[in-house]
Amino acid sequence: MQFTSEKISRKTPTRLPRTSGSTFGTPIRYSLTTRGATIIAAVIIASTLSLPENGYGLSASFLYKLSDFYGIVPFSGVKMFPDSVNDEVYVLDGGVIRIFNQVGMEVYRINEDGSLGNLYACVVDTEGNIIALTFDQKGYSLIRCNYRGDLTSRFELKNVPSAFQDGFNPTSMAYRKGHIYLADSAMKIVVTDEQGLFEQGIDLFDVAGFSKKKRGSIEIMGFSVDREGSILFTIPTEFCAYKLSPKGVLASFCQRGSGPGKFNIAAGIVSDDSGYIYVSDKLKSAVLIFDNEFNFLNQMGSRGGGPYGFVIPMEMAVLGDRLYVSQGAGQGVSVFSITH
Repeated sequence: MQFTSEKISRKTPTRLPRTSGSTFGTPIRYSLTTRGATIIAAVIIASTLSLPENGYGLSASFLYKLSDFYGIVPFSGVKMFPDSVNDEVYVLDGGVIRIFNQVGMEVYRINEDGSLGNLYACVVDTEGNIIALTFDQKGYSLIRCNYRGDLTSRFELKNVPSAFQDGFNPTSMAYRKGHIYLADSAMKIVVTDEQGLFEQGIDLFDVAGFSKKKRGSIEIMGFSVDREGSILFTIPTEFCAYKLSPKGVLASFCQRGSGPGKFNIAAGIVSDDSGYIYVSDKLKSAVLIFDNEFNFLNQMGSRGGGPYGFVIPMEMAVLGDRLYVSQGAGQGVSVFSITH
């Protein structure tokens, strides 16, 4: 892997409307009537799914699907990244970042012209800046943009050991408390500071204790980092979900089967601010819910239509008390309100 380095002058980080002075972004304008109708529709359609108490009092309510002016956006298997600074969610759709507000309406687009390269993933730092993983003719690189999508800098990874550089092809990323996490499907993680300076390399294959014979045949699918800095990941072929703490303690939940609390094809994995863990299962068309110690609580959804019907649920994201679930087959992104 080759990271490029290019200096680009940083613009004054002034909080302005997204429509002001943006070169790469496109504002999405809606009438007040359209936005009001969306809010009303969300309130009307919301319904409550009761989950078992177990001392937790957890419940989930369907709110809406992400929409634009023409209705529900028929996304298929897209990645999503929360922006807690602006209470918005970023959807990466074919290299274009599409931004949705707190009521699920699209308000902005970034990189429609492809000028930022082929975007694989993006995160939002504590100041609302966008850090993205991009690919062009020179290879992989990291870029930083302001909240309007204006490019402010490119930066390379620095001091990366050869064991985490040769053949390392990241496709996923996460951000927590000033740390950037880059992951490739071959189970290697590189952690850097906000300037790309290497801090830690983690080989999840070795951490999980797999036989060397399995090297190259096992890949991670779901990947995220929780508020405490624990790395969450899934391995579909092992029917497992994992949590690696910052101290290096690995916890896992591995049960194969079609019944509640068991995996067919474990996919996305995320955790909310209270520590609850959500794992999507592509084949079961459901989201399994665990506490922070992987004690199974319940299973949400089933194959089919309706508010709690899923079709190939994949990536997920958590923003405050909202859970976003991406589906396949053009079924879009469903949003749920989680109450503890």
